[in-house]
Amino acid sequence: MMVRVFCKVMNTQHLIKLFNDGESIIQIAINEEICISELFPIYENAYLNGQINNRPRKPYISDRDSQIIRFWNSGEHTYESIGNIYKITRERVRQILLKHKRRGRFVLDTHKAAQIRHEHYINNQINNVDIDEIQKLFLEGIPVNEITEKMGISHEVLKIILKSLRREEKISNKDRIFQQIKDSRENIGQLTKYRYSTVLKMRKENKKLSEIADELGVSKIRLTQIIRRMKDLGIDIPNSRDTGNPLDDKELLERLNEIEAYLNEGMSINQISKKLKMSAHSIANLIYKHFIKT
Repeated sequence: MMVRVFCKVMNTQHLIKLFNDGESIIQIAINEEICISELFPIYENAYLNGQINNRPRKPYISDRDSQIIRFWNSGEHTYESIGNIYKITRERVRQILLKHKRRGRFVLDTHKAAQIRHEHYINNQINNVDIDEIQKLFLEGIPVNEITEKMGISHEVLKIILKSLRREEKISNKDRIFQQIKDSRENIGQLTKYRYSTVLKMRKENKKLSEIADELGVSKIRLTQIIRRMKDLGIDIPNSRDTGNPLDDKELLERLNEIEAYLNEGMSINQISKKLKMSAHSIANLIYKHFIKT
């Protein structure tokens, strides 16, 4: 990452006059709040063009101090890490940087240096992670916490990556929601499979709901919920009738269009639920039956 230094707009003639009036480059840099690295080329050029009589000399700085400033301005080091390189204390590093800053050299302030270090940290994580795998996990509906843990990245990094993938139209919340709904209905456990098979077998034998509930060890209300979920999955249950208050064709089409529009806007199921004043469960059922199963 390139560190950009934004210096003041300089009035060259004014700066040349200050030098000719006897002010040192260091004093000019401090008073005018301009980096020495920006000033020196101006005075060198002015000398070559005969605008000043004395050729300016760069203020002395040791190779060590110069390297310390470069390390610090790179945004990749702390006082402590630089101190470890040169076997000096972090306080000594701070003093060296402060000394040269007072002499007009450009030295990042601590806040900006910390910001750049954080950007380096973020970029390193992004550059060393498998973006395609993140895309795959996201579209599979894997929870965000599980993705960060599996990939060894922070939530901030994941957020940046997902934003980039959305911008490139490689992922969408709509596809993710569809996969989550599909998994919740089709990737079921052994207990659920047993209950479904028992309901099908006993309803085929025209057994009463109370008998099926006793066989499964659940309440009649819970059995009704299980049967409703089976119907949502498109499972044809023998000797069963439709329940509830289904929408007519026109209402259903309008509702589906609204749901799809909200999904395309990036809304979650809960947000759509509030908009349409429907339960999140009912919306998920409509999505499964009319967008996923078809």
